[in-house]
Amino acid sequence: MAKTPTKPIRISPELWDAAGDAAAKATPPTDRSALAREFFAWYARLPGAKMPKRPPLDTQGDGAQSAGSPQDDQ
Repeated sequence: MAKTPTKPIRISPELWDAAGDAAAKATPPTDRSALAREFFAWYARLPGAKMPKRPPLDTQGDGAQSAGSPQDDQ
């Protein structure tokens, strides 16, 4: 299979790191690239695409998500 060409995007280092941490905690673990592809496919309404699932909210206070974040209602 041919390798997918890369596409540069601008993203803050903090968000990049948080996405990597969340991807590692997902079940099953994944990576940022896979999450981005899933999200873009879902956002573009491609047939069969589903919104990527997020890992559980980190309630220990050592993760990127915190209680009361806008993501809590999803």
